[in-house]
Amino acid sequence: MNMIEKKRNRWVYTDETTGARFRLSKEELHNHSIALRPSHIYIVENPNKIPTSELKEQLIESWFGSENEMYKKVKNEK
Repeated sequence: MNMIEKKRNRWVYTDETTGARFRLSKEELHNHSIALRPSHIYIVENPNKIPTSELKEQLIESWFGSENEMYKKVKNEK
C-alpha cells in the first residue's frame, strides 16, 4: 500500500511498487499547481537499487501523473 506520513515536519511518501521512500524537495510543492519534475523529488530510501533517474520518473508517473497531465493541459490552453 502506498503511504504518506509526516516525519520531522516533512511529508515522506512510501511507494509500494518500488519499495522507495521519497519526499518533495520543497514543502511548498505539496500545494503545487505546476507539473512536478524529477528535480522536485528527493529519494530518502531506494532498497531495490533502481537507478535514481529511472526511479524518479516512475514515482512521478505513479504518484503525480494525472495531476501533471492536467496542469500541462491547462497551461497549453492559455
